[in-house]
Amino acid sequence: MVEDTKKHMTIHSQNIKDEAMVYVMNDGFDYGIPSQYYLNIIRQGYKDCHLDMKYLDNAVKEISEIVEEMEIKEKYPLGYKDIRP
Repeated sequence: MVEDTKKHMTIHSQNIKDEAMVYVMNDGFDYGIPSQYYLNIIRQGYKDCHLDMKYLDNAVKEISEIVEEMEIKEKYPLGYKDIRP
């Protein structure tokens, strides 16, 4: 199993400069929605660091939309047409 790459980065936000540890997804893997277990760990990290949960919620929403669009394109390679009346 290939693991994500852990990196340390300098983060600049507003008037704050700080160091952060981030995980970078490896090349060759499709986008995906984190498991509920992993998402709960991330949520706890947000709570522990007093981060605004709306950013995490928005990221999960965006990746869910991307994955859904990818699945539709795979299922309907010639395009999807809604034929409901």
